[in-house]
Amino acid sequence: MEKFETLQTFFEEKNLVPKGKFDAWIEGCEITRIGKDTPDGFHLIDVEYLAVFEFEECEQHPLIIPALVQCWLSDNDSKRRDDLLGKVKMSTTQESKGCYSIDVQIKFKEAVYINQDDNGKIPYKGKMWTGGAVAAAIVEGFELEET
Repeated sequence: MEKFETLQTFFEEKNLVPKGKFDAWIEGCEITRIGKDTPDGFHLIDVEYLAVFEFEECEQHPLIIPALVQCWLSDNDSKRRDDLLGKVKMSTTQESKGCYSIDVQIKFKEAVYINQDDNGKIPYKGKMWTGGAVAAAIVEGFELEET
C-alpha cells in the first residue's frame, strides 16, 4: 500500500492542520489474482483499497486539499483511471469562520509482485519467493502559489 503511505507522508509534511489533527487509514481491500510473469517479477495479485485522509481544524482554503490531491495523483498515479476506480471524494464541514474539517477518500489499485528467492518467506508453486509492491514515485517537494 505504497501509494497510501506516500500520500500520507506528503500530507504530513505539508503541515496543513495543527499537530494531532490529521489522520489517515485504509478501509477494506479487494484482491484480484493475476498470476503472470512480467519484467518486474511474477505479478501475483492486484490490491484495490480505499484510503481515507482526515484533516481537522484546517485553516487553509478548503480547495487547497483537492488541489494537492490532484497534483500528487498526476505525479504519482499517472495510470489511474477514474472510470475504473471512481473519482476522489471529499466532504467539507465548516467548523467556524475560516476553519474546516475535510475528509478525502481515494480508491487506489496496486500490483503486488514476487520474485524467486531461496531465502524468501513466501512459499508458492514449490519455491520460495520475496515480494512487495512495485516502488512508487515519491514527490520531493511541491509549492502552490495563490493568485
